[in-house]
Amino acid sequence: MAENITDTTEDVNATRSLETLLHELAEARRLYDTAKAELDAKRLEWEAEHSSDIVHVESLKGLLDRTDRAAREAAERHYEDTGESKPAPGVEVKIVEVPVFEPVDAAAWARQYMPGLLTLDEKAYGKVLREVTNSKTLTAVLPAMPGLMVADAKAYLARDLSAYLEVPDGTDND
Repeated sequence: MAENITDTTEDVNATRSLETLLHELAEARRLYDTAKAELDAKRLEWEAEHSSDIVHVESLKGLLDRTDRAAREAAERHYEDTGESKPAPGVEVKIVEVPVFEPVDAAAWARQYMPGLLTLDEKAYGKVLREVTNSKTLTAVLPAMPGLMVADAKAYLARDLSAYLEVPDGTDND
């Protein structure tokens, strides 16, 4: 199963042609797909053989979560009723401060006083920028957005590169 493949992480542009790189990419994809399919098949086989164990563990996890939640709630109720912070060995109720706020109000405050708290979803901003830039209606209604759309070359490689698996003399690489 385990096949060796040459690591191509060195400066690829300086030493190998595009066709060579596509051959190596096709071979790497073939090796990965084969190994992944074998692993997936073994995983499915293992899971089928151990399905009752998996169901049992999932059932126990549900029981554990429900019991944990119930014990915590009981300890908190005991504290509320008695004020006792250590109702049983291994149990302690602590008073902690938790923030409670309306996200819309918090965002408005942060915009005004601490804009560093707000993070920009760059991917979403780029989509909006593209849409606004390409829409006469939106550009007339919205204030100018910082940024612009520029043409940039981006390579897209076909998923099926099997044609590159043949070596130049026409024979198969296997």
